[in-house]
Amino acid sequence: MNAADALSSLDPQKWAETSPAERLALLEAVRENLKLFGGDLGATDGTMKNGIMGEELFREGP
Repeated sequence: MNAADALSSLDPQKWAETSPAERLALLEAVRENLKLFGGDLGATDGTMKNGIMGEELFREGP
């Protein structure tokens, strides 16, 4: 699923009907995924932006 499809499939009413415990569990899962894959996400995002800009403006590290 691409980002546009993901956004168009969101159902705010379904989220409103989700129990607080289930919401918390989902947010904790997102947090764990970011811990595991955040570095890869940042590196890939930088590579994409560099490609769009046509030069190395974004890099990993300090």
